[in-house]
Amino acid sequence: MRYIKSKNKKDIDTENRIKELPIYIDILSNQYYGTVKYWWVIALANKMGKGTLYVTPGYQLRIPASPERYAEAIR
Repeated sequence: MRYIKSKNKKDIDTENRIKELPIYIDILSNQYYGTVKYWWVIALANKMGKGTLYVTPGYQLRIPASPERYAEAIR
């Protein structure tokens, strides 16, 4: 897995990760935040449509460093 540290336009730290294996965003939420309940933060940060939690292999993801700060910033 490769990654690049960056900041998005709302000044919230994110990591751009390139996944090589198929994965689901609820699993990523659990891995990064310790709970599956923030799957929607990852989906919004990546402009993913409704209907699936599946991430296509090779897709570059933005993982907000703080789901709470990200949720506040988009309100």
